[in-house]
Amino acid sequence: MNRLINFRSCARNIDDGTFFLCRRLAQTDTSMTLKSREHQKFSRMAEVDPEAEFSPDHSPAAKAVARANRVHLTLSHKPGVPLGEVEVERLVNGMLVASVPTEFPAYHVQLAVKAGPRYEEPWSSGASHVTRRMLGLASKPFRFAVNQNRTLQQVGANVEFRGLRELNAYSMSHYKFRDEAVDIAATAFAFASTQPAFYPWEIKRNAELIRSDLAHIRGSTAFLAERFHSVAYKTGLANSLFCPEHRVGEVNADVLEEYFAQFYTPDRFALVGVGLPMATMKDLAHKLCYLEPKQLPQAPASQWRGGECRYDNGNPTVQMLIGVEGRPLGSADSAAQTVLTALLCGGPGLLWDSGRLSPIGAAAASAVKSSAPCAVSGVNLQYSDSGVLGFHIICGYEDAGSVAKAVAGAFRQLARSGVAEADVNSAKAVAGRLAAEAKLQPQDRLTELANRLLHSQPGPDGIPVVDDATDESAIAKVTAEQVNQLLKSLLKSSPAMASMGRLDTVPFKDELF
Repeated sequence: MNRLINFRSCARNIDDGTFFLCRRLAQTDTSMTLKSREHQKFSRMAEVDPEAEFSPDHSPAAKAVARANRVHLTLSHKPGVPLGEVEVERLVNGMLVASVPTEFPAYHVQLAVKAGPRYEEPWSSGASHVTRRMLGLASKPFRFAVNQNRTLQQVGANVEFRGLRELNAYSMSHYKFRDEAVDIAATAFAFASTQPAFYPWEIKRNAELIRSDLAHIRGSTAFLAERFHSVAYKTGLANSLFCPEHRVGEVNADVLEEYFAQFYTPDRFALVGVGLPMATMKDLAHKLCYLEPKQLPQAPASQWRGGECRYDNGNPTVQMLIGVEGRPLGSADSAAQTVLTALLCGGPGLLWDSGRLSPIGAAAASAVKSSAPCAVSGVNLQYSDSGVLGFHIICGYEDAGSVAKAVAGAFRQLARSGVAEADVNSAKAVAGRLAAEAKLQPQDRLTELANRLLHSQPGPDGIPVVDDATDESAIAKVTAEQVNQLLKSLLKSSPAMASMGRLDTVPFKDELF
């Protein structure tokens, strides 16, 4: 029986994607958690393994569908405990500090640095990936990694590194059981994030983990996302989240020291926290190690070029990522793009729904002729100066051609005919609900808040204006006319396409648009 599973989208304007799928592509596979040395040895290998969470008895198609449709339901925020208003201050050194008070006994802190791979140059290519893998190694004050890790474990703190395309985000979760434990955890977090020792022998040993990462992502959905960005953009956002193979072993201590000296400066820091007062957040900010800001040349804007990349590995499960240039984060049409994506690929809100209620889902379902499963998800990526709106398709190779043509045809037809106001209102309800639910995830909320602080225009007092209800209020104001105008303008953009699997039935880009 033909089946089409629609992936539910999540309308959040965070750095590497506003959907669960995009968060998995760009964040989950590039995260690092600071735990015990024994556990770290094995978790480093498993975190980037796209097949590690599935039984070997599953078919490739079932693995692909299950991987993309997997949803995290764990909420770290206690129901009934309200989150307070966002309090933002800019320190004299230029660092932005934000605090969101709550009565919940656990707190979450994130240090976001504008040092993601989009800012890398040829001499520093791969530095962000190496930095991500350096988490948990020795820092200058502790000298030995075991001392630092043991200190964090003894107070029950958990430290993570989330690698985004524009940000390096260090996060810490901790239980406030006594004030001195909070101070100890904050000090160790500051050392681990801003004062790595860069011992040559640790960097050399770390190179094997970098090679392991590259081997594990090859053929995965994260690999497809990297190939898509490499052909969609000319510079900046075209840089990969992963170190190029020819640079493995070339990113040494001298490169990392210069990388930190250029980008780990207070004017590129945003320290945000949930559950800690502003006074405590300022104390943590003073523990961070940094150099004086340098007058760096303005990073070139990422230019959209809309290319095509095909990777034929013979896999019967085909994946395609097709997109056009969307709107950047914080733009006038940012909320309209979020609503449009929910309209195109939104479903009734059930985990395993058929997806036939969405226009793109219905078109893809009608094109499936074999018994292989098929899944279509909306892609909505919003960066500081650009964006992507498109579709991620997973299907059997027999249906790849018909499904891709059906999805592209449905998108063109909607752009020509327009969408009804009732459909827009329904999509606004879905997008608004998901934006509100996103605030229950502390780490994702902190990433979104830090992203807005670092990439929003400052107000009259030099502090970016951040309203906690920005997403919901902007979504509520979207009109059907605005969505239709956006649809027509998106169709004028040159599309980009990346495909992977057995590609003898996959059409080329010029056959779709």
